[in-house]
Amino acid sequence: MDNLSTGNSLLDEQLRGGVPPGSVVALRSRPASQAELLLYELATVRETLYLTFDRTEAAVQSTLDAVPGAAADVTIRRIGADATVDDVVAAVGSLPDGGTLVLDPVTRLEAGDREAYVGILNEVRAAVEAAGGVAVLNAPGQTDGAAHETTEYMADVVFQVATSMRGEQIENKLSVPKFRRGRALTETVNLRLTDIVEIDTSRDIG
Repeated sequence: MDNLSTGNSLLDEQLRGGVPPGSVVALRSRPASQAELLLYELATVRETLYLTFDRTEAAVQSTLDAVPGAAADVTIRRIGADATVDDVVAAVGSLPDGGTLVLDPVTRLEAGDREAYVGILNEVRAAVEAAGGVAVLNAPGQTDGAAHETTEYMADVVFQVATSMRGEQIENKLSVPKFRRGRALTETVNLRLTDIVEIDTSRDIG
């Protein structure tokens, strides 16, 4: 079965077509970075169930509406702080066939009971495998080390976006240190993150 597109043709090329169906992807970045643009590309390339744990449905919809070329059908559901594990699992179970499941941000789940979180991740995996889709765990910032490691261990693919300053320029570098059922990238990818995701395929010199 062909890999599923990330929504960015140049990134797909780097990943030999995208990510395998049934994969769970963890997106790691700084909360103040523009790395969430990667999330929005992933969320709008195919039919998507978007579970938001902090922002309102209207706020997420407004952001997704601004993604250039976005045409996919996105269902947005807010999971409030008083929701139970069963509520999250029930929502995950309505993933459309071949669709994308987004959990944003997963850091709130990381901060809870570990066994409950592992149970949710196992349900996420079962849902995307059954649907032939992909799940994206948006994980800006970092919780405690054990929760951080749980997310990365359970994920099939890890996208890590490092943001730094070089002189007066903001630099964003994407690494893919983990890629089950595929090939992890051996080099970082330079990203230009403005209102869209652009990939600089030139090599760093010096």
